[in-house]
Amino acid sequence: MNHLITRALILVLATVACGDATVVLELEGATATARRRPADNPTGSQAVTPTAFAVKFVQAYVVEDVDPITMDNRGMVSRVWVHPDCPSDDGCADTDVSFVDLIDPVAANAAFASQARAIDVGTYRYVRFELCVGGPHGPNVRFEAGGAPARELTYGGCGLTSAALDPPLELAVGDAVTVRLDYDLSSGILYATGDSSCTATQPCLSSLAFTPRLGP
Repeated sequence: MNHLITRALILVLATVACGDATVVLELEGATATARRRPADNPTGSQAVTPTAFAVKFVQAYVVEDVDPITMDNRGMVSRVWVHPDCPSDDGCADTDVSFVDLIDPVAANAAFASQARAIDVGTYRYVRFELCVGGPHGPNVRFEAGGAPARELTYGGCGLTSAALDPPLELAVGDAVTVRLDYDLSSGILYATGDSSCTATQPCLSSLAFTPRLGP
């Protein structure tokens, strides 16, 4: 069952002229390298495994560093993907885009593969996903669990940031690099507390953790 709920986001980087790299975003099943319970889940809560889980990703970036206090970008920032529903790169809201399936991402892969964006070579430590701009304008997470009908909720904040790549990604002219972002939907992104507030059929939503690693 884990092969259906554990996915990796693969960034395939192929270099082009003038010191740039072309980035293609691909979602692909993989075995998680790190399965950790979200730290903000209540003590004693139980993870609930979703049968469906999708998120509205508006855009994706690779960034050099992230301020640990403000969560602002530091250093180099390169956009690697924009949802194909967006009317433009810089004029897109969460209400413009459809959900991206994280359990079975096959349908989304064609859209990801159709984009090839040139980015600057340099050092990158994080992948960041933008879920909204200037605050959410509607639900941006949709899931099913426990045989109950699908629910749509609003994820706290407008972004998701991966854990840091260690060592960081050092892009040089001529490089071709794969960065995998592992995640496990069974580890507690949905949870039950044993009372009526968060149940197996009406679970609460926690944080989605991405663990990056360099791949072949």
